[in-house]
Order: sequence, then structure tokens, then C-alpha cells
Amino acid sequence: LYINPDGHEWLRAKWSAPVKKYWKISEKLMVKQADLVICDSKNIQKYILENYGKYSPKTTFIAYGADLNKSKLSDDAEELMNWYKEKNVQPHNYYLIVGRFVPENNYKTMIQEFMKSKTNKDLVIITNVAKNKFYEQLRLETSFEKDSRIKFVGTVYEKELIKKIRENAYGYLHGHSVGGTNPSLIEALATTDLNLLYDVGFNKEVAENGAVYWNLEDMNLANLIDNCDKMEASKIEELSKLAKDRIKKEYTWEKIIKDYEECFNNRWFSMENISLLHQVDMSIVKEVIQICDKYSLKYYMLGGTMLGAIRHKGFIPWDDDIDLGLPRKDYEKFLEVAPNELSNKLKLVNYKTDPKYQYYITRILDTETKVEEERIGNDSKYTNVSIDLFPIDGTPNNAILRKIYFFRILYHRALMSLCYKDSIDRKRKRSTKEKIFLAIMEKLPIEKITTPYKQKEKIDKLLRKQDIEKSKYIGNIMGAYRTREIVPKEYYGEGKFYQFEDIELRGMDMYDEYLTYTYGDYMKLPPEDKRKTHFRIIEIHGKNVEI
Repeated sequence: LYINPDGHEWLRAKWSAPVKKYWKISEKLMVKQADLVICDSKNIQKYILENYGKYSPKTTFIAYGADLNKSKLSDDAEELMNWYKEKNVQPHNYYLIVGRFVPENNYKTMIQEFMKSKTNKDLVIITNVAKNKFYEQLRLETSFEKDSRIKFVGTVYEKELIKKIRENAYGYLHGHSVGGTNPSLIEALATTDLNLLYDVGFNKEVAENGAVYWNLEDMNLANLIDNCDKMEASKIEELSKLAKDRIKKEYTWEKIIKDYEECFNNRWFSMENISLLHQVDMSIVKEVIQICDKYSLKYYMLGGTMLGAIRHKGFIPWDDDIDLGLPRKDYEKFLEVAPNELSNKLKLVNYKTDPKYQYYITRILDTETKVEEERIGNDSKYTNVSIDLFPIDGTPNNAILRKIYFFRILYHRALMSLCYKDSIDRKRKRSTKEKIFLAIMEKLPIEKITTPYKQKEKIDKLLRKQDIEKSKYIGNIMGAYRTREIVPKEYYGEGKFYQFEDIELRGMDMYDEYLTYTYGDYMKLPPEDKRKTHFRIIEIHGKNVEI
């Protein structure tokens, strides 16, 4: 079930208190039951995640679109000239409002403030006010009919005509306050050069710096209108270009359609398998952080988990595990106390507890589940749902010694991996040097040279030698990004808490610097073919899962 929640319907003034309550309950149940919530506003997406985190909603952002083509009508088109003549309006000498005539669109403020302004231009309002009680109420409260500049002109449904009216407006006023991405705003930014927007998150996320903003304070909008009347043509042209560039980049119908097609065709948004994995992961991590809190052990979100917390307020939608790192001393203490603290269904495993275990790091397994690790090509691919725990270690402060240290760790890591040739990820993107190295090493009779346990022991010895307290650069070289997960110690700091699904987890103080160094433009979603999962759930609580 995919749903689009639109805006905050329960906040609209036209509804009575019981109806508002109904809308609010409906919203909650809608989010609870949905497999995916498609939000047309990032602020709506944030609202859903923050207010309904207990349901662990899966969300994605797909905006509304606009047509960037100019009107087919010429400046002297008969249809246009007749409309201007009928409404007593002059081209380029009016501010424009287009939208439903409802209180939450701030018509009262816009009209009152316009009446207080010194502008000689008209305020043209395209809306349907027939049999509208709010219109009569506003007329009595503002006496707008006494100001000849205020012109209610009815509705315009001809596509090319309304587009031309927008293009010829001196400025556009937008007062929407409770919706998501509003169509009339997108259309205004695509057509009108100067846009004056109510300062609320829904509007600012769309227009960014391609508009000017006003608030509800007395004379704020009136003064802004007066200032806009005096605005230099070059400044208006600059704002117009910023607005149109913004629409071209993020809000064209071509992009919106593509986003929906990718969403519907992307098998990762078939949420059954991934949702089950996420649920089990969350139950594991909650036990882990309880133990950490009990023993005052510090942990940090790492890698994709830190990225998911910032970009998605939880799991990356196609990611299927959680990565936590503990400073070495806390890591060792956790390994000591956890076996006696974990519930019966959870098991701590690493290369020292299980000779068949393939990795250096520690995993906490849910033994009541069974998954297939798809990148492994032998029977060891069958394991349990788990989360990963990494030691956070220091590195040499001398740059040359640090590079030598990195080489030694990665050399032993490569030998360890070659001991499990069936487990090497053949699809992973690698550098030319790495490909050549692997090709050469794979030809060696590695089983006659070493064992995976010996290589893990050598890695462990090297990592333990580094004092994290004295190191300028620290991190987790055993992660997927290797040396790109070694960062200045101040990136970690004391740690701050960030929303992750229905709980908060500790992450980096300087998360932006960490994520930028590790991933680059981390807020940009990767191409569909790069969205990888590692596990397929087979069994949970003794029952087969057919996905």
C-alpha cells in the first residue's frame, strides 16, 4: 500500500473540531498501515517521521511538477487583451494571487497588508468566492471593496491564458501555510519573475533563494511590497533566474514522472522482506544500547547507519543492517559483559567465539531468524539477522607511518578475504590496482600459505597497538569504506543523539564532515543499480517467509 498524505488537512480552518479529529486519526492510521509514504514535501516527510516514528514508517520524497514552457499567447493576443480590459487591469502593473479562498492561505493578511502598502499597482485575486462565507467575513473585517486596487476577478481555467497572466504579473503573493508542495507555488516560480512567499518550511524548501519572504507581523508584508516596487530590474531578473533554475532542476514533470516510475518499478520498495529485516534489527539494537547504557559504554552510528539517520531519520530504505562502533576499550568491555546480558534469542559472535565465522568484526545475531547472505557462494551464506559492531581504533599521527599502517592492515585483510574466495563480492566496484592485486593473489594456493584465523589475529594485533586517546585520526578501517572511515578525532567528539526510526542513537558530533568525507554528496540518492542489499530473510520465529 503506497499513500501520499498531501498536507495537514486536520489544520484547515474550514473543518469543525470533530472533523479535524477525524482527519488526524485518519492520518495516523494511514501512516501506520502504509508500506510506503510518498511525500510531496520534505517538511511533510520530516513531520511523518518525527510524529509517527513508533510505526517506523518508510517514506520517500517525490515533489509536484510544473510546465516550464511559456504561454502560447502573444502579448497582444485578443483573448488576453479582452481579459485585461474586462477586469480593468494593466499588464506588468499588478500583484497576483491564485489559489483556494480559505483562511489558512492567509488571504486576510495579504489583503490587509496590501491595503497598508503605498503601491500603485493592483492586487489581482484569481479564485472562486461564490457562496463563500469567508469572503463575506473578510469583506466586513477589511472593507477591501473600498480600495480600488483590490480586484477579485473570478476564476480562469484556460491553460494558456492563466499562464500568460502569471507571466505578466509584476509579482506573485503566496500565503499557503498548511499544505505540502503547493501546485500554484510551483507554477508561480516557473512563470512569474518576482515571488513574495509566506515564510514557512513548505514554501522555503521549494523556492529556496529564488523568492522573498514575509511573515504575519504588522507591516511586514506591506513594507516588503513597497520595497519590491523599488527593486532594481537586475535584482528581479536574478530572483527570476534562481526560481526557474530551481524548478528546472527539481520540479519538472519529466523528473517527477521518472521518480514515480523508479519508485513503482524499484523492487526495494516492495517492502515485505526489508521491513521484516528492519524490525528484527531494531529489536537487536535496542538491547545493545541498553547494555551500553547500563555499563556506561560509548557507541556511535557508523557508515550507512549514520547516513540513514541524517537523510532518512532511520534506515536507508534498501539497507538491511545497522553498524555501530565502540572505542576499543568500550568494545572489549562490551564483548566481556554482553553474553550474560543479552536475551536468550540473541548471540554474540566473532572470529574468537566461532572458528567458522568469516569476519573480523563482531555481530549480534537473532537466532530465531534465518537469512541468506547473497554475496556468499557457499553454505556459510545461511546465517541470522544481525547488527554489526566495530572497534574504533587510533592510527599513527605521522602521515607516512599512517600510510604504512593502512597498507599492512589492508594487506592482511585481503589475505583474509582470499581465504574465503566464494565470499568475495565480484560485483563491487574496485580500483585497477585492487583488481590486479586480487587477480594475482587468487592464483596463489592461499590455503597452503596462511589461514583466515592467523590473518584476523594479525589484524587484531595491529589495531590494538594504536592508542585512540593519543591519535589525531581514528575510526573503523574494517568497514566497507576502509580508510575513508578514518577521520579526524574531533568528527566523533562526545557524540550527539539523532532520530533513528522510533528511537534515538548516538552519532558523530560533526556528522556532515564525516559523511561528506566518506560518501561525497551524501544527500543525493545513488543510482538504482547501486542500491544494494545483502540479506534475504528466509525464516522468522520458526515460520518460513515466502517473499
